[in-house]
Amino acid sequence: METEEEEEGATRRRRGRGSSGFPLSRVLSDNVDEFTCKICADFAESPVVTLCANKHVFCKACLEEWFLSSNALSCPSCQEKAPYGTDARFESLKEHSPVLSRVYEKVRVRCPMEGCRWVGSISEITLHLTSADSHNHSFTNNKEKRSTTNKEELKHAASAEQSAAGGLLKQANNKREGKQYREAVQLYSKCLSIDKDSAEALRGRGECWSALGAFQEAIKDYKECQTVAEKTKNDACVLSCARALMDMYRKTGRFEESISTGANVLKSGLNVDDGSLEEEVERIRYAYHIFQNAEEDEREKRYADAVVKYTQLLEMDCGLRGKVRNRAREVFTFAR
Repeated sequence: METEEEEEGATRRRRGRGSSGFPLSRVLSDNVDEFTCKICADFAESPVVTLCANKHVFCKACLEEWFLSSNALSCPSCQEKAPYGTDARFESLKEHSPVLSRVYEKVRVRCPMEGCRWVGSISEITLHLTSADSHNHSFTNNKEKRSTTNKEELKHAASAEQSAAGGLLKQANNKREGKQYREAVQLYSKCLSIDKDSAEALRGRGECWSALGAFQEAIKDYKECQTVAEKTKNDACVLSCARALMDMYRKTGRFEESISTGANVLKSGLNVDDGSLEEEVERIRYAYHIFQNAEEDEREKRYADAVVKYTQLLEMDCGLRGKVRNRAREVFTFAR
């Protein structure tokens, strides 16, 4: 069992990592130490419990990042390894203890948005943040009075809106990092209802749609994000969105659109000097060539050859995996 000094020291060493937790300063309930993430030192979001004897609590996103970056098999707090014979490293708080999970859900918190007086349980926070009435009252009043207010009041109103959008964006990013993608989409959408030209919100929502398998929605957000980035001359964001779009088109089997997206960026004169985008465009051209040959093999009843090519596409993660896999199976059936 580690001492309090050892645990606090370990926490201090890890606080440099980005926080995925709910701000501890906004938690009103007492005695919530057992729900404090040992990595980010905030109130745990999507709490999980390690399988060590000490049963430490972490944010799911924090713990997954820890395991991914450190390649460790042990608890980051006490260094105890997971039980022999299992690949599992943690379980959700609800799986660990339904009673503790209910206690967690009832913890009282304040809204993390500056100036908001809302108080409720942690289980209600997302509903509050995404409510149509939350944080909008003052903005609506300000917009209605713009014809009669002075410049200072208008400036203050605009500042309040930007502050609200920034707060929602931060909460959305936390949800995304915690893989709570549906809640993150709601928060990004609320942020965009205040600031429709937030490239970061569009990019983040696109990532969430992609993780949820809603590729068409992801494509819409990435395209809009790219447009916003081009207007603001944010080359890094333009390139990032172009790569994301290429990936979405590739995964949905829209090879020509993927190739043209990358080619247009290369022609635009953006500072892309590492050659990786050009390599990606060539890789997708190659995949498209394989796909066309597979279809030709299928038409010419060269089923064995077609199966080999469809298998190559699966390995390259090109085309909707389910559709390509089913196509390969159908062709394989004919080949037999």
